[in-house]
Amino acid sequence: DFEPREARLWQKWRHSKDGWFPIPQEDLDSYPESPVLRDAALEQQLRERFDQTFQARLVRDWKRLYDMTDPRDRETVTFDMYVEAEELFEYLSCQVEWVEVIKEFGRVRVNYRHKVTDKSLEKLGAKDGILTERWVLIDNQWYRDLKRR
Repeated sequence: DFEPREARLWQKWRHSKDGWFPIPQEDLDSYPESPVLRDAALEQQLRERFDQTFQARLVRDWKRLYDMTDPRDRETVTFDMYVEAEELFEYLSCQVEWVEVIKEFGRVRVNYRHKVTDKSLEKLGAKDGILTERWVLIDNQWYRDLKRR
C-alpha cells in the first residue's frame, strides 16, 4: 500500500534572458547556499580575511600568505611548495562574487585578473579566472583550506 509522505526539496535556480532554470548538478558548487543557512557576521569576517590574503598576494608576501593557510595543511604543503605554486601567477585585481559561511566552513567565489609569470608566455597577457576558495575557522581565525577535509 502507498502511504503519502511529506517531502521538502531545496533547489538552486538561476535567471537568464529566457527565464528561470534549475542549476545543473555539476554547477551547484558555483552558487552559494541559501542565506537562511549562512552566518552573515562570520561572512563579513571571512571577507575581511580574504581581503588581507589578496593584499599579501599583490605584494607577493608569501610568508604572510602561507601563515594564512590552515596549519594542518602545512604538514603536507611546505612553504617552498606553496611559494612555487603562488609564483606561477601575478595577480592584478580581483572581484569577490560572493562569500558563504556555514558553521566553521567558508567559501569565497572570486574572479581574479592575473597573468602567467613565465617569461616565455608573457605574450599571453592578462586574463580572468574564477575560483572558489575554501576556508576554515579555527580558534576564531579564518584560514585558507588547501586540503579538503
